[in-house]
Amino acid sequence: MLQRYLDFTDRSVRAATFAGLGNETEYRFENLAGLVLHVSKGGRKTWKVHYSIQKDGVRKKRKVKIGPYPATTLVQARKKSSDLFERVAIEGDVVANDGARLAARAKGRLTFADLLDEYLEARKGLARIGEVGRELRKDAIPALGAKHPALITAGDIDEVGRAIFGRGAEAMASRLVMNLKALYNFVILDRPSMAERYGITSNPAAMLGRRRRGSGGSYAKPKARERVLDDAEIAEWWRALEESDKRLGTKQALQLVLVTAQRPGEVRRARKQDRHLTAAEPYWMIPGEHSKNGRQHYVPLSHLAVKLFSDARKASADASSALIFPSPKNADVPIGNVVLPSAQRDLFVNTLKSMTPATVHDLRRSAATGMRRQGINRDTVGMVLNHKAKGVTAEHYDWHDGAKEKRAALDAWARHLSRVLR
Repeated sequence: MLQRYLDFTDRSVRAATFAGLGNETEYRFENLAGLVLHVSKGGRKTWKVHYSIQKDGVRKKRKVKIGPYPATTLVQARKKSSDLFERVAIEGDVVANDGARLAARAKGRLTFADLLDEYLEARKGLARIGEVGRELRKDAIPALGAKHPALITAGDIDEVGRAIFGRGAEAMASRLVMNLKALYNFVILDRPSMAERYGITSNPAAMLGRRRRGSGGSYAKPKARERVLDDAEIAEWWRALEESDKRLGTKQALQLVLVTAQRPGEVRRARKQDRHLTAAEPYWMIPGEHSKNGRQHYVPLSHLAVKLFSDARKASADASSALIFPSPKNADVPIGNVVLPSAQRDLFVNTLKSMTPATVHDLRRSAATGMRRQGINRDTVGMVLNHKAKGVTAEHYDWHDGAKEKRAALDAWARHLSRVLR
């Protein structure tokens, strides 16, 4: 089928006409994968998002209407398209999920998806609630979303947990159970009116993973990993990554995790406005909404980090994007959360076969351990990692705290890496 393209401007969209074939003519836009303008025989223009998804071994195509033009502007259409693709990345087949939810509502039933929306809204002040929402929408909604929350059983939740275990994500399975326990406990104990409206009287996740005595069970908290790359392994990993066929942005993001010791999610979501490369003392300010503990975090940038950020800016596929590592499919969203782990895993499977595999988070751990080996004290390394301090002082945290010590630590680590990578 012939694909027609337009410039993403009001002038081009206004001038688009029905081409005379079929019932509608579809127009696409460069660098806006999935956003399509449909023009009918009568000249009516409608924005839709096209996506495909693998389901039961079959790739299925979906089209979602997001609004008419010009009532829905170009900016609004681009934003709605971006939001929908984020939902697809998290939930999977949103068309099927929304259909099941609407069918349940038509029968006068509230659903678990409704409950989750209310819960997330009620808890939106919590630092990690965004991450909790993403994980529950990804794994719980496809299986439980259309069910009545009072009818969900421990067996239903266990089935979802087992599926997550089956794909090797033990920590995520543990968090699923923990998050569902927290959700039901909150509704029962802190929102009795909500519990009454949904008919919830007990917590189906309450006993999951527990043993009769002691801790542990199927969903016990996973043991902390201890994998740390030594200097020789770091050098070999860096060379293999440089020589791999991965996208340049993916390589730079992985290297920045090691060089800055920041979390992979914080690196991949880095924005151009947050790093200051030409300051007398270059730095990257991670906003609170991107950090795990909800606090903005000042990261001094070493010479290695400045070079990586600078090169990433020059190599960006979309210079207009506000992001340093935009998705190649949609410049409004960062590379997906599976991109870095997948690239790291491929590197060990295909190239570094004789080396003990290391995850992306192991790179951050290796940086922390490397700084300790350079004589940096534990408290300073903790500040670099943005670990939340315990005690009263944590309530009065100022991002300037420890700035000098953090810069000295990251500069020492960068000098050591430079020697290792020669």
